[in-house]
Amino acid sequence: MPLLALLCAIGLALCATFALLFGWKAVGGNSAFDLLAMLAMPPGILALAWSLEWLSKWRWRQRLVDHEAAFAQLMSRRDDGLTEFQHQAMVAAAHIVPLTSFRRDKDENGEVLVAPLGSAGAELWLYPYDAAVRDGKKRSSFSALEFKTPQDLFAALLNECQARAA
Repeated sequence: MPLLALLCAIGLALCATFALLFGWKAVGGNSAFDLLAMLAMPPGILALAWSLEWLSKWRWRQRLVDHEAAFAQLMSRRDDGLTEFQHQAMVAAAHIVPLTSFRRDKDENGEVLVAPLGSAGAELWLYPYDAAVRDGKKRSSFSALEFKTPQDLFAALLNECQARAA
């Protein structure tokens, strides 16, 4: 038992020193209650918690880097004013929506392509960096942020287009 008390005292001292040297926000605390809770933790659990938090942030940053790399080629604009995303989406949907059925509109985001889907009144909207399928009752959005790769986005978009066109 004295060994456990010694370890807790060392942990408290280390935590308090870290909080004082680097600031309370650096250890993830928001209130005095968080500080007290942290100081009461055994050092091993505290170190594990900090390690898991760091790993989680690293994985999130890595996911963002991978996502940006996967979608980077789709973010460029061509001479016609459309983005690479819009061109590839049109080509991907060509077997459902003929390329000649797209009309161009403008909104605050730039050029928008709109095409009818089937006879039920649904429309495919291709914005510069995302897409939507909508009719009078329902809207399905497909944003690059929701998908890991462009292929995943286009596959989900085509599935929705086929379902609405039927």
